[in-house]
Amino acid sequence: MWSEDRARLEWAVKKIVDKSNVRICSARSALFPVAFFFWMVIVFPSFAFAQTPEPEQPPNILFIIGDDHGWPNSGFMGDPIVQTPELDLLAAQGTVFNYGYATASVCAPSLQTLLTGLHPHQWILRKNQVEAELGITIPRGFEVRYFEDTVPRRLSELGYRSFQAGKHWEGTYDMAGFDAGTADTFVPNQFLAPGRFFGRPDPIDPLWNFVDTSSGEPLLLWLAPMLPHVPFDPPDHLKALYEGQGLDGYAVLYYANITRLDALIGDILGGFSDRGMLENTLIIYLSDNGWEQKPFTNHWAGGLIGGAKGKMSIYELGFRTPIIFRWPGHVPEGRVLDDLVSFEDVHATILDYAGAPGADESPGSSLRSRIEESSEVPVRETIVGVMDGQRTRESEFLDHPGTGLGRFATVERAAFIRTSDWRYLAYIDRGESGLYKIDEDPFEVFELSPTFPDVAAILDGAMQDWLETYLAVPEPSSGLLGSTVVLILALRRRSERLRA
Repeated sequence: MWSEDRARLEWAVKKIVDKSNVRICSARSALFPVAFFFWMVIVFPSFAFAQTPEPEQPPNILFIIGDDHGWPNSGFMGDPIVQTPELDLLAAQGTVFNYGYATASVCAPSLQTLLTGLHPHQWILRKNQVEAELGITIPRGFEVRYFEDTVPRRLSELGYRSFQAGKHWEGTYDMAGFDAGTADTFVPNQFLAPGRFFGRPDPIDPLWNFVDTSSGEPLLLWLAPMLPHVPFDPPDHLKALYEGQGLDGYAVLYYANITRLDALIGDILGGFSDRGMLENTLIIYLSDNGWEQKPFTNHWAGGLIGGAKGKMSIYELGFRTPIIFRWPGHVPEGRVLDDLVSFEDVHATILDYAGAPGADESPGSSLRSRIEESSEVPVRETIVGVMDGQRTRESEFLDHPGTGLGRFATVERAAFIRTSDWRYLAYIDRGESGLYKIDEDPFEVFELSPTFPDVAAILDGAMQDWLETYLAVPEPSSGLLGSTVVLILALRRRSERLRA
C-alpha cells in the first residue's frame, strides 16, 4: 500500500511542477506551496501526518552473561573442538568485539561493573561513602540498594520493565532495581541461594511468564545462567560429544557445559522468535570472566578454578571475553572488531541504546558509534587492571593457612596493562613481572622483558603511574578477590556531587 501511494504522490508532484505543462507567473508562485499543501491533504489525507515520522520504539534488551566461559572456547572464536552453533549464529548475525575485558577475573566484581558501570574499587568507595554519610554498616550484598545508576533503575526512568534471572550476588533482584526476578531471597552464601541456577536445572518459565504478562513496554532481560561454571554436571548426551577423543576428563565436562549453555541460549532465542520479538531486541552476550582449560591437559585444580592462567589470575585468559551485539537493521552483521573494550563500556552502551545518558561516575564510553560504523576510533587504547586476590600457586598450596575452598585464594596484589600489541603484568607484592607480545602470543607463553627491556620499562612506568594516581582504595577489596583501577575524574565528579 505504501509503495502504491508513494508512486501516486510522485506522479502528482511531477505533473504539478513540470514546467513544460504548467506556467506559473511570479505573482502566483508565492501562493503555490500553500495551495499545493492543501491540495495534497485533500487528495492524500495521510500526507499531512506523514511528514513527522513516529519516534522509534526503543529496543528490548536481552543481556546474556556466561559464567567462566573462556574466550578461546567457542566455534566463532576458532575453537576446533567446542560446539557452539547458537553462539556462532549469533556472532554471524551481529558485531563481535574480540577483545572484551572483565574488570576482574572473578565473577562478583565484574558483575558489579556491568550492573552499575563502576570499577570494583569505585563500588567499595561508594559503599564506604554511604556508610559514612548515614552512620551505618552495610552488610555485604545490601549496598546495591544505595546505588542510583544500576541498569534497571536507569531504564525504569525510560519506561522499561526489567527481569533478572540466574547468578546475582547483590542481594535480591529488587535491591538492584529489577521489577521481577529469580533472586527473590537472600542468604549469606549466594552460591547456594534459590533462583541462582536458572536453566540448570531450574526451568526458564519465569522468563516467559514475565515476557507474556508485559503490556508492550520495552523490556530489559538480564539473564546470567551459571554456565559453564562448576559443578561440571552436563547431561550424558552432551558429554558424549566430547568423549573418545583423548580429551582430559575435565575438558570433556567443561566443554559439554559450554554446549549446554549454547543450547540454553538457543532455547531462549527460540522463544523470542516464536513471540516475534527478535527484530526489535538488542542481544548482548559476554562472559563474566575467563577460564583456562586446554583440551589435553590435566590442570591442577582444574575441576574448581581451571588452569593457572585463567580464573582468579592476572593473565589474559582470566579477563578476556568476546562481546557479541545483535540487532537486525541496527547492528551490522558479520563484523569483527579488535578494539579493546571494558565492561564499563558495555554498561554505557546499554544505556545509550535505551536512550539514557551515561552514568556520571562511570569511566565507560558507549560503543554505539563503533558498532554502527559512524566512528572509526576505538573508545580506548589501553586496558589496566588489578587483582587484590590471586589464586594460590600449586607449589604453595600445601602451606596455605586457609581451609576448604579458601586455600585456593591468597591476598596478594597483581596488576597488568595491555595495549593492542603488548601485555605487561606484575606481581607487585613479589617483585615479579612479565612482558608478552600479546597479539602474537595470546596465551602468554614467551616472556620477552629481557629482549625488550625498554618496552617493559615504559609499560611498567605507565602502569605504576596509573595505579598511584587513580587507585582509590588501597586496601584489599573486602574479599571480592578482584578489582580494577578507577579514574580520578570520575571520583572528582562524585565528590563534587556529594558536596553539592
